[in-house]
Amino acid sequence: MTKYVKLNNKKIAYSMSGNGFPLIFIHGFCEDRTMWNEFIAPFLIQYRVITVDIGGFGESELPKKATVEEMADQINAVLNKENIIKSILIGHSMGGYIGAAFAEKYKDCLAGLVLFHILMLIFLAKKSIEIKESNLYKNMAYLVM
Repeated sequence: MTKYVKLNNKKIAYSMSGNGFPLIFIHGFCEDRTMWNEFIAPFLIQYRVITVDIGGFGESELPKKATVEEMADQINAVLNKENIIKSILIGHSMGGYIGAAFAEKYKDCLAGLVLFHILMLIFLAKKSIEIKESNLYKNMAYLVM
């Protein structure tokens, strides 16, 4: 079932299924939350799975500022609406950059961060973050199927 939350008067669409610790899946550029449909099936047994249409894709409206930081705020709005305090974020491609931006802004909300198909070192260099000194590096959680 599709649910919605508003951030800065823009609609953000997401879906939620399953029960347990929350996993948040963020799609890549030119995709939408349906890209995860087959991938998430094994996780539904023991996790609460949330897939989000980031702004401008799927059923979500394009924000005024389409930055990874704004899109991290969109993810945070979904978590707030669902009263989620901690979660594991899984980001693919551009969704990984959004996940990294989320980790930078909302690190206390993360139990783990999974990024794939992302050139993280370029992102970190651009953001002037030292990964070995970051709390994110020290608090990484690994998700094993």
